[in-house]
Amino acid sequence: MKRRFFIYLSCAVLSGVIAAAGLLLVSNDVFALKKSGEETTVALSHDCGADELSRALSQNDIIDAPAAFCVYAALRGKNEFKAGEYALSRSMSYDEIFIALSGKKERTEIKITIPEGAYTDDIIDIFVSHGIGTREGFSEALDGDYGYDYIPEKTAERTYRVDGYLFPDTYLFYSDSTEREVIAKMIKTFDAKFSSGLRNAAASHGLSVDECVTLASIIQREAYYTAEMAALSSVLCNRLGSRTLRRLECDATVTYAHRISGDAGDFLSIESPYNTYAHEGLPPGAICSPGLAALEAAADPINTGYYYFFSKSDNTFVFSKTYGEHIANLRKYGVGSERRQ
Repeated sequence: MKRRFFIYLSCAVLSGVIAAAGLLLVSNDVFALKKSGEETTVALSHDCGADELSRALSQNDIIDAPAAFCVYAALRGKNEFKAGEYALSRSMSYDEIFIALSGKKERTEIKITIPEGAYTDDIIDIFVSHGIGTREGFSEALDGDYGYDYIPEKTAERTYRVDGYLFPDTYLFYSDSTEREVIAKMIKTFDAKFSSGLRNAAASHGLSVDECVTLASIIQREAYYTAEMAALSSVLCNRLGSRTLRRLECDATVTYAHRISGDAGDFLSIESPYNTYAHEGLPPGAICSPGLAALEAAADPINTGYYYFFSKSDNTFVFSKTYGEHIANLRKYGVGSERRQ
């Protein structure tokens, strides 16, 4: 009796060991837990089902459990596989094999941060450095139509059509994103951030969306501190509404003019529509991508009588209402330049 019991017990233990070993084998095959091997080209001469595919994979030493592959394929709803040549290896899980056979690649996401005040060309460089798109592809995409009627048509004077609308933020992009997909996503973010309230505020000050964005880009590059953006905006808006002081005279626009032209000559003498010392009003487009604070300041400046400003050594501004007051402040703070008039 004892002998029979031990036989039964031994059989039960052996069956358990075999079942566990089989489960481990199947699990390793399904998920490629400890499998490794060189890449092999598997050719399917015609469309086939999971049963025929499993035999081909087994013959090429890609999988070890053809029956398990068929069951798993049925559970995953994979019933038909297209003819073709596929690069496969033993190190691939069943799901990775399905992806390879579908012709699709796993898409990885890349986190990219666009800083406030970034120049458009620098934004291009950021994406290209992360392996997304090409400079030529972005140059073409930047002049495309994205369905927003407030973005004006491209002109000969404007650097890129969508300058200023590439909203600075932290994004997740797929590694295989196209240049147009990237631009579209950034403009869509701008459209969401630049609310109807801001658009109405800009309109109440006589500014179109594009004019507001252009103004905000100047504020973004000029102001070191966010707290001073609204006051700076008031200076520029006061000048835009003036009959005699319509030149904005902002260094940031002249710096941009030199940047896009490559001209290394005298700072203020550069001939460019972006030179706000030489030309009245706003430049033909934004000089950078402004953040939300700069857009808010441009859309709704505070009410002041300021027409002049300059920055001190600590990067804070000194504002003045008259030219005489401006000169007196320049002397008071020992600032030699009188360019900002």
